Amino acid sequence: MADFAALLFWVRSDGRVVEVARIDDRDHPQDDLSGLHIHRWYREESRHARDYDIPVSAFEDAEEYLTEHFERFAQQYQTTHGDDIVAYDP
Repeated sequence: MADFAALLFWVRSDGRVVEVARIDDRDHPQDDLSGLHIHRWYREESRHARDYDIPVSAFEDAEEYLTEHFERFAQQYQTTHGDDIVAYDP
């Protein structure tokens, strides 16, 4: 169970939610690492890989990190996936 999660998403005009990135501290037993990590669904390659090397140590940091990078992440999602809503790893 995660203590927190910060999610970058938008809601399309048809009401569907597009999740672009999430930072959380949920344990993933299949990973060799644990702790804070980011899910980068905006990528084509390795979009299901979790990145544990991020400058975040608390919820406030996660929120700030996503806010600072939201435009680049959203543009990359649009470039990579277009109007498709890709399956993501919960």
